[in-house]
Amino acid sequence: MKPAKQKRLLLVDDSEIDRGVLKNILQNDFDIVEADNGYAALEIIFSGKPSIDGVLLDIFMPVLDGFNVLRLMKENDVENLPVILVTANATKPNVKKALFYKVTDFITKPFNAAEIAERLRSVFMVEENKDIVIPRHTFSENDIAETNTYISKLKKIFTEYLRNRGMDDEHYVRTADVAEILLVNYAAEDKSFENDSEHIKMMAKAAYFLDIGHMAVPDDVLKKKGGGTESNRAMYRGHTIAGAEIVWLNHSPSCRYFVKTCGDICMHHHERADGKGFPHKLSGDNSIPAQAAGIACRFDEIFAKYPEVNDYRFDFAIRELAVDGGEFSPVMLQLVESCRIPLQNYYKRYANKKKEM
Repeated sequence: MKPAKQKRLLLVDDSEIDRGVLKNILQNDFDIVEADNGYAALEIIFSGKPSIDGVLLDIFMPVLDGFNVLRLMKENDVENLPVILVTANATKPNVKKALFYKVTDFITKPFNAAEIAERLRSVFMVEENKDIVIPRHTFSENDIAETNTYISKLKKIFTEYLRNRGMDDEHYVRTADVAEILLVNYAAEDKSFENDSEHIKMMAKAAYFLDIGHMAVPDDVLKKKGGGTESNRAMYRGHTIAGAEIVWLNHSPSCRYFVKTCGDICMHHHERADGKGFPHKLSGDNSIPAQAAGIACRFDEIFAKYPEVNDYRFDFAIRELAVDGGEFSPVMLQLVESCRIPLQNYYKRYANKKKEM
C-alpha cells in the first residue's frame, strides 16, 4: 500500500509518452500531478492548487520552454521549490543556465528507471516502496496498426525521393536490420533497456529513416557532405533537425512512441562519443537507439562495399569504426564486435536473397 502522505511532484512535459514513462517510474513513491505545457505548470505553481513539493521540468517544449518557466518562477520569487530538469541535451550552455536558476538536478533522456527512482527518492528523502513492480510502456493493437500505416506513408515519400536521385533504399534497409541485431544484443545485457520485441522492432523501423532529412538539403551540398563553405556545412548538418521535424508532423497519440524514437534518431545519429558531433554536441547523453542507428549506418557503409563476408572484412570494418577514436563509444564498438556472427550471417543471407531475385 502507498504511504498515507506522499510527496507530490509536478511533471511538466509536452510529450504524453515521456510523462507516462516518468509517471510509471515514480508513481509508487510519489503523488504525480501532470502539466502538458509551461503555462499550465505555472498556474499550478503560482496558485498552490494542488500544493506540490517539487517539479520535474522538461527543457524543450513549444510556446513556453523550461527555462522560461524557470525565469518566470524567479521573477515571481518562487525560488525554494526544488526543480529537476528533464532533457536529452545536458550541454554546457544548458548546465550554465540551470546553475543560474539553482535547479536541484538533471534527468537525462533516454530514461533509466532505476537511476531516476533512486535519485528522486534521495532528493526528497523518500523510502523505496519495494513491493511494487514498475510497469513498462506497452503498445495496443491500434497503436501498432496506426504506426505501421504511418511508417508505410513515410517510406513511400522517402523511397520516391531516393528514386528521383537515382538511388535505392538498400543501404537503409540494411541499416535498420543491423540496428535491430545490435539492439537485441544490447537489450540482452542491459535489463533496464526496453527489451521486448515490439519496442526493438519499432526502434529498428525508425533507424531506416535516419537520413530522411536529406530531402531538405540541396543535392550539391549532399554530394560534398557539407564540404566547402561554412554555409554548406550548416545546410548539411541541418538535415538532422529537418529529419526530426518531418517525422514530428504526425501528432497521433498512437504513433507517439515511434515519432519520438524516430525523431531522436534523425536528430542525433551524427552525435559523437567525444561530444564533437552535431547538432547538439552530445556525448554521454545520446540515446541508445540513436547510437545504434548511427553505428549501424556507418558499419553498413564500410562492410557492404565488398562481396566477401568473412572475418577479414569484419575486422577491417571494426578498425574503420574505431580509427577516429571519438566517433563511437567503446560500448557501441564492443557491441558490434560481440555481434560478429549474427551480423556476418545476416549479410550472407542478404547476398543470397539478392542472387535469387
